[in-house]
Amino acid sequence: MDDLEVGFLLDAVDFVARHGEAFLPLYDFDLFDGAWSKKDDSTCLRRFSLQAALQAGRVDETPMPYEERQARYSAYLHEALELANELQRQDPSGQHVLEGTLGELQFFTLPECCINPETRSKHRQLMAKIKAIFNR
Repeated sequence: MDDLEVGFLLDAVDFVARHGEAFLPLYDFDLFDGAWSKKDDSTCLRRFSLQAALQAGRVDETPMPYEERQARYSAYLHEALELANELQRQDPSGQHVLEGTLGELQFFTLPECCINPETRSKHRQLMAKIKAIFNR
């Protein structure tokens, strides 16, 4: 990685820290395994494993010129900022906090689908068990 790529990654992490909350309505949170997934994402990723890496062939790609990468990185961050601003203007649903002791332990906001276990039927029993444990 060169300085341009490192700078872009640092800018992207900073962007998520500042604006990430605005993107929560676009994702579902799975209370069972803690995974976040994009609601309208039909992407099928290749299997990621050590075996797959060992079987992969070597690819010699010519890197994009510095100026083109710089322009793209800047455009990506600008587009993300525009989307964050648009999502913040929509004022989706505010912050959602779990009830009882779970809410005291919660350090992040949740989308509405996580708070209302009726919308996530497969996790209804798990939510009840977790609440029972913490509300004793």
